[in-house]
Amino acid sequence: MKRKILYFLVVALRLLTFFIPFRLGQKIGSFLGYLSYFVVKKYRNIAIENIKTCFPEMKDNEVCSLTKRVFINQGKNFFEVLMFHRLNEKNIEKIVSFEGRSNFEKAFSCKKGVLILAGHFGNWELLGASLSIFGFPINVIARKVYIEGLERTITRIRMSKGMKVITRGERESSYGIVRALHKNQAIGILIDQNTKSVPGVYVNFFGRKAYTPSGLAVLAIKTGAVVVPGFIVRQNNDKHKIEILEPVEIIKTGDISRDIEKNTQVFNDIIESYVRKYPDQWVWFHKRWD
Repeated sequence: MKRKILYFLVVALRLLTFFIPFRLGQKIGSFLGYLSYFVVKKYRNIAIENIKTCFPEMKDNEVCSLTKRVFINQGKNFFEVLMFHRLNEKNIEKIVSFEGRSNFEKAFSCKKGVLILAGHFGNWELLGASLSIFGFPINVIARKVYIEGLERTITRIRMSKGMKVITRGERESSYGIVRALHKNQAIGILIDQNTKSVPGVYVNFFGRKAYTPSGLAVLAIKTGAVVVPGFIVRQNNDKHKIEILEPVEIIKTGDISRDIEKNTQVFNDIIESYVRKYPDQWVWFHKRWD
């Protein structure tokens, strides 16, 4: 019953977005995120505990303030995704600026495919959609949503902006990844969650060992695809800035197990640097550490 209610709620809110401007949608999302801070106690407590552990110098009022901004940002993210139908080539630059385009183009010039190192940071869904609108061939590896109807809705929203969706764990997913790289396309891979259902390694994240998916490192080592860190940063005016960094130099010593661990640590360090710089834009309410 809860799943059906959630599905119909998403459908109703998406229908609403066809009748309101983008900015108003962001404000509604901000309010819902603020409300969620008080209502969803379980995840609020997880976020507070994580932030206190990673930023022990913060005072209690600073932690609460940061946690509220985290929930507000996610509320905005949610409504922005529901409003993807309003984004197109003519207006995307009014909402999203693009820094590091040359780094992205350089990665594609190697003709081995591109792996986008990303995390649940900023509006990561908007990152993929924007890059696709800007004209780049983008694939995203997505976790299956086990709510009837909601999976189809989310997939349609992603594909409406030109992204191709590779569902993680399905029989055809490995073939889809290899095919995309062979065609010199980009694949966005998020590696910042404690996902035990996929192969991973324990590497440092904020000074503590955190189980981290190793698929990105494995693909980079075995295929030669270029890895570029890609982040989207929400600005104070609720516009966004894509930041594509220079390609990561992949460590290859011949010791595959050690190389996977070392490269995954490098990837984690890059994500951590962004979370430290913009702590309100990461999903602190996830149990990142065991």
